[in-house]
Amino acid sequence: MVLSLIHPNTCGFSKVIAWQLAKSTQSKATRLDGESLPKFRSRISKLHYENFIQTFSECKENFCIDFIAFQNRFPDLHTKFVKWNSRKINERAIYVATFDTEKWRKLPSSKKAEHSLLECRGCSQRYSYQQSLFPVKSNQLKHIQKEIDFAEAAQTVRDLCHEKEKCTKRE
Repeated sequence: MVLSLIHPNTCGFSKVIAWQLAKSTQSKATRLDGESLPKFRSRISKLHYENFIQTFSECKENFCIDFIAFQNRFPDLHTKFVKWNSRKINERAIYVATFDTEKWRKLPSSKKAEHSLLECRGCSQRYSYQQSLFPVKSNQLKHIQKEIDFAEAAQTVRDLCHEKEKCTKRE
């Protein structure tokens, strides 16, 4: 299976934590004297990867990813978070709040064991609605998201309830 951090079945915790760690790593980092920009970026990437691996150290076999793959796949994930539709900012807030770093740390070890980087059972069973909020534009991935798209089903139910209120009793 090909690794993709933006795949609908990728663990929500891994997506949000990778993004949050990137923000915190970049904000805390300072360039050393005489350090070139490429070396600085390389050092930040390595630090970001190490922080990611350390966060998931309890179940490292489920979140196994090498540095090169992480470095190549993270820019797509970063773009998704940065360019999240501004009209759907509440969905982003729900998504980030659900899969926050602190929530991962507070999760019991038995629950953490259910999560994995690819084909995450923990997210698909407990957080399917929140997983469906993550934006997917790729035609290859849209059919996968439709399988777990409970947001669409919830909207349909709301629409049906709204239509029911419009109906009047027959006399």
